[in-house]
Amino acid sequence: MHINKILILSLCAFLLLNACGETEVQNLDSLPTDAEDASAFKTAYPVESIFISQGFMAGHYAIDFAREDESIANPDILAVYGGTVIDVKTGDWNGGYGNSIMIDHGNGFKSLYAHCNETFVNVGDSVTAGQVIANMGNTGRVYGKTGIQLHFELWKNNGKVNPMDYFVEE
Repeated sequence: MHINKILILSLCAFLLLNACGETEVQNLDSLPTDAEDASAFKTAYPVESIFISQGFMAGHYAIDFAREDESIANPDILAVYGGTVIDVKTGDWNGGYGNSIMIDHGNGFKSLYAHCNETFVNVGDSVTAGQVIANMGNTGRVYGKTGIQLHFELWKNNGKVNPMDYFVEE
């Protein structure tokens, strides 16, 4: 019964995204394959403690990082790469993202950080890789055990791509 509810929620979210036409999801077969493109944008994780609660899949074109250490109320969120803040949303539902930040890294790459408790940057700010830009929260649409988390999306040429293809192991 519980699995059926999860499947229905995932399907509803997928249909809602497609119906709204907000984003184009890149075909997984069209991800970069040549060495030049794959090495052009390598980055560190957007959190210091890596605990992935949900991965990149059909209907969820992002990586969710959950709070691993509950003694830290709202862990820091780090910019994955240098760039310019192009959008900051706070204090509203924001399509389920809650408080969020989008950074343009150039060369077609953008990153989105959602469910933030608090944001520390403004539109137009320049950020550097590893800079604290927000802290993890549970704003927007966050259900059940996911709790305090970061919903992280990586965009390339206006389509969502799997961030795991770009993270560098430390």
